[in-house]
Amino acid sequence: MKGVCVLFSQTAVTCNIPQTMCTYFAFSDECGLYNPKKPNLKVHPYYIRSTILIKSSEWKILKEKFFALKKEYDLPINKEIKWAYLWSLRIHQKNKTPIKDNKDFKFLENYDYHKLIEFVEKTLCLLNDIEYKKIVLTVTKTRTIHSILNPKCLKCIYKNICKELKWKFKIQKKI
Repeated sequence: MKGVCVLFSQTAVTCNIPQTMCTYFAFSDECGLYNPKKPNLKVHPYYIRSTILIKSSEWKILKEKFFALKKEYDLPINKEIKWAYLWSLRIHQKNKTPIKDNKDFKFLENYDYHKLIEFVEKTLCLLNDIEYKKIVLTVTKTRTIHSILNPKCLKCIYKNICKELKWKFKIQKKI
């Protein structure tokens, strides 16, 4: 029996996969804004976590192409470009308002948000250049949980992702 270690943010999950020695990376991130003290269920009714699973052997190829794309768009290599930044930038550009110095997306103020959306689309298309990719989405109603950041809730979400892995690899043992 060979092993594989899959990383979920700060959580590592190990499982046994018969007759193979492939290692997969899982990149996991959430979407949504949840404040347990002041829930806004109309604006943020769901907590969504997406996970992209790729072969570790293809990570370097994907990384090199991603950095080349950032260079092509003259974007800083060391800065993360979040979708929320594009949305905020769009609002400022449409309203012709300055971006305050303390905003995380200030470094994007001289970029047209249309070009940044194009960059995101091309980034997602890079997944077409690799052999294996799987996207797992988990959707949780925010009204059914007390806190999304509760370790029990996150464990449940990770279990759903592991179920996908078990199905993919036909794993019988508990992950």
